[in-house]
Amino acid sequence: MEMLPISPFAYSFFYFGFGIFMSDYVSLFFNCTFKNSYTASLQFSKIMGDALHYFLVGMMALCINGYHVNGVLFWGSMSFIFLGYIYLLWVVNTKYELFGRRDLVNDFTHTHSMNAWTFVFVYFFVMFLVMLISYYSLRQLKRQRSRSSIFHQSDTFSDIPSEAEISGNNVRITNMTKLGIWWQTVNGFANLKERNKILVAILSPFYFIVANMIPVIDMERPLHGWCKPVAIISLVVLPFLTLGLKPKTHTWYTLSAISWFFAFVASISTESLREPSYIWLRIYSIIGLLVYSITMHTVIGEIDNLIWQFMSMRFSPMPDMIAIMFISTGEICCMSVLLGSLIRRRMLDAAYGAVMSALSHTIYMALPQLVLQECYNSNIYIICTSKTFSCTVFFVIIFFGTLLHVSMSGNEFRMSLFFYLVTLYTAYLLFQLMTYYHLIHPFGIAHTIRPPSDSENVWA
Repeated sequence: MEMLPISPFAYSFFYFGFGIFMSDYVSLFFNCTFKNSYTASLQFSKIMGDALHYFLVGMMALCINGYHVNGVLFWGSMSFIFLGYIYLLWVVNTKYELFGRRDLVNDFTHTHSMNAWTFVFVYFFVMFLVMLISYYSLRQLKRQRSRSSIFHQSDTFSDIPSEAEISGNNVRITNMTKLGIWWQTVNGFANLKERNKILVAILSPFYFIVANMIPVIDMERPLHGWCKPVAIISLVVLPFLTLGLKPKTHTWYTLSAISWFFAFVASISTESLREPSYIWLRIYSIIGLLVYSITMHTVIGEIDNLIWQFMSMRFSPMPDMIAIMFISTGEICCMSVLLGSLIRRRMLDAAYGAVMSALSHTIYMALPQLVLQECYNSNIYIICTSKTFSCTVFFVIIFFGTLLHVSMSGNEFRMSLFFYLVTLYTAYLLFQLMTYYHLIHPFGIAHTIRPPSDSENVWA
């Protein structure tokens, strides 16, 4: 974050969405994420539940220590989220399966593909616009500070690499050994910044294993976190980590050849006591992000599997309720850890950008992930079930309540908003619990909906 000439919000908005959900794209590249229509609808229900939980966790985390957000930034990001959410519901809100008219879904196959590409274009256009505005804003700030001798020493772009760093002519360090750099990289007792020493002792063995596979680029570490053994090990084990994604044989062999080739290049072209060039540091940071994302995808998949089995065998609820309420537990834990780390370092703009990144990615990439893959065809339908519709209704209520509360508080996230969100989410949990025991009907239930018109008459 410190190495790029953009604001913390822009960096988080661009980086964390892809960082957390990169495994989704890898999974789409390797195989189909659903085999039938029901699985596609369940996946859409999970996405709607993820959007609600990401919004709640993000807003509540920002309220704990208080945060004053820029008004233009707040209204712009919230408008972007709301427009995408409403457009997604309008596109997907088809209930033809309820009337046994599967042939009507065929009319919407090409429409869904067009809308999916529209989501992709708008998302990347807005992301590019945010990056561009942030870059030129900081560049203008640099020019203003360079005119004053008072602020000349605090140049915003002082951390931009020099020509020597870009070309790779960095100085070889002599005050540390190869073993010392490796041990400082994998030592959990020194790197885990937790006050509870018992927790540090418990997590240190796991940290040792993970730190040997995931390269981390950190400005505060020697050589900016560069460790040659860790970089090589990460490239060697990367193909084996993707086995959980069930790739095709030729795809896995291709990935293995590419990954091991880069490991060989790293072994002969880099040194343990010399920091590599600026470009290669970025490549290894992307590799670390990829390894982290795939590893978390595997762990979260096992957590979701255990939750699905327990809830199905113990309570026997509807599958869409499990997908909405419980399947996103692993992602929420990762999001909580990320936001807690950023808030602890007083990087509140970056934390707000991470929340908006997770929300915008979940909403704008929902339809492309379901439609723009080889599994999707005219026999696949995506519907918004009644319990999913209940989730969307409460999301809109919580969204506008948050918008009103922050606006009335002078664009500040306060503890009063925290308790307000807790109250609304408790009401949502009680509502879903009452629908589980059939005490009330969920929103959008199908007993009052009329059958649609025949497609031949409509599209004559």
